[in-house]
Amino acid sequence: MHQTTVRFTSDLWIRLEQEAQRTGVSAAQYVRDATLARMERSAVAPAAAADEVALALPASTDAVRAQAQLARERARSLRVAAETAAARRPQGRTDA
Repeated sequence: MHQTTVRFTSDLWIRLEQEAQRTGVSAAQYVRDATLARMERSAVAPAAAADEVALALPASTDAVRAQAQLARERARSLRVAAETAAARRPQGRTDA
């Protein structure tokens, strides 16, 4: 276990001791618990941001899917046009 020194103003220390006593723990335990609670809240923030991104994904994947469908239809259309043009060309003729 690591030990450190934390400095508090007199007023803050009095409030800290009172709150720790009210909750039934030592001042040191109160500080440890508060530190853990703050670290857990910090860890939740990135998870919440990831949730927002995940919620936005269906809309963006729908857009990508629609774009891919349009590209397939355009490719099909160009292929048909190229085949039609090739069929109309006289046999034996090649364009460079």
